[in-house]
Amino acid sequence: MNRPRPRFRSARRSRRGATAVEFAIAAPVLLLVTFGTFEVARLNMIRSMAQDAAYEACRYCMVEGATVAEAEARARSVLALVGTRAAQITVNDGEDFDRETQEVTVSIEIPMEDNALLMSGFCNGKYIRSTISLNMERYSGFYNDPN
Repeated sequence: MNRPRPRFRSARRSRRGATAVEFAIAAPVLLLVTFGTFEVARLNMIRSMAQDAAYEACRYCMVEGATVAEAEARARSVLALVGTRAAQITVNDGEDFDRETQEVTVSIEIPMEDNALLMSGFCNGKYIRSTISLNMERYSGFYNDPN
């Protein structure tokens, strides 16, 4: 009743290094896709935050008495939440507000190469830009007292 055992051991030995070779081929692709996804998600978060910063700066300085410096400081404080670097913030093309100013425009330009974590070499010369314009809240004489 002694049966001969099947030879599974030799089949296992011949595939011994196959797993390591398959992993060596698949791992770089997997890591590239994973880190690429992280990088794109981070740059998309910076793009969204640039829009929010421009809007917040506009809302902050559209009331009477606000200054360009206050608007820039407000935008920088919002951009600091995600750690952006080298952002260029322009409020009304650098002109200060006066009584005749009817609209405020905030433009933000963020270089991608300074803010990309892994793929900065692919982002040379590319920028994340956001521009928001809002009307100023000024009293323009709707009520005229006859006396």
